Amino acid sequence: MASDAADQVPGSKTGLTGRGLTSLKEAIAASLATPLVVAAAVVSAVLFFVGGMVIGFPTDGGSDTLLLHQAVGPAMLVLAIVLLVVGTAAGTMLAGRVRYDAGWAAALVGLLVLRHVGESIYYTLDDAGTGVFVTMLVELLVLSAVTTGLWSLLHLGREKGAMSPALRRWLELPGAKTRTADRATKGDSWQTGLAHLGTATGVCGLVVYFVAQNDDPMQTTVAVGLGGWLGALAAHANVPARPAYWSFAAPLIVGVVGYVAAMLFTDPVRLALGEPGGPLKALAMPLPAEYLGAGIPMAMYGYVRARTKQAEAVAGVAGAVAVDTAIEAAASSSS
Repeated sequence: MASDAADQVPGSKTGLTGRGLTSLKEAIAASLATPLVVAAAVVSAVLFFVGGMVIGFPTDGGSDTLLLHQAVGPAMLVLAIVLLVVGTAAGTMLAGRVRYDAGWAAALVGLLVLRHVGESIYYTLDDAGTGVFVTMLVELLVLSAVTTGLWSLLHLGREKGAMSPALRRWLELPGAKTRTADRATKGDSWQTGLAHLGTATGVCGLVVYFVAQNDDPMQTTVAVGLGGWLGALAAHANVPARPAYWSFAAPLIVGVVGYVAAMLFTDPVRLALGEPGGPLKALAMPLPAEYLGAGIPMAMYGYVRARTKQAEAVAGVAGAVAVDTAIEAAASSSS
């Protein structure tokens, strides 16, 4: 464990490991961060593409991509869950050195492959009845539970020491500025977390509301991704909180609110036109796969960027304080 700690703290020395070697490790890890995360996302995308082809997704001929609307809806949902688990495992092996949950976030991108082999939400809502929003809500909740469970396993295993030493070393090598700060501090109080979540959810909801004004799939995906990213940044600037679930839960809550509102306010006439109704109809435009596949990864990106800047700011202040202390000490000794 001593060697693990030495690897994580810049400038610590154990045997031949010194500041220069640690800095070199950090520089190499930083240069590989983006390629490794992209590689993990590509692996997940390939997994979902092949899995969709094998099961014949979408089963209506290429329009409706709601998982539970397929002829084998429950089986498709189970397949998506299996692919998420496999994608998370593979992604963690690829991108775990960037951040322990980077591979998990990248694996979620694979859901967008299934979403974008189809067309707009019109084909999901057409002739479906108002119960379609119940189906969308169920799909979102089930996938959210599985996704959160996977993250929790990674988080607890890394945070509480439940993983094997070898795997923990793999997930904790230098490279992410948030890592030492995360390991050195406990999670924030639930009051702080709720304030952070409220800010992130509000900002995310506003972005989706104003950007997802039509049923174009690319526009709805961009709306959710942009909302998740800006929500995490705004929340961290206002009320910093960790762990990451206070940030990545925001897009999921926006989706739940959107589907429940659509259930309550969409009339048959509006449904026949293939669009949600009510004052929050834009929040029901994205499918569950978009809230998970775009919202969560972009929220995590915003969270990590904000945490990195915070860690850099804290390190800068600590360095300045150390310099001032040294100057004062030198002045006192000379006098």
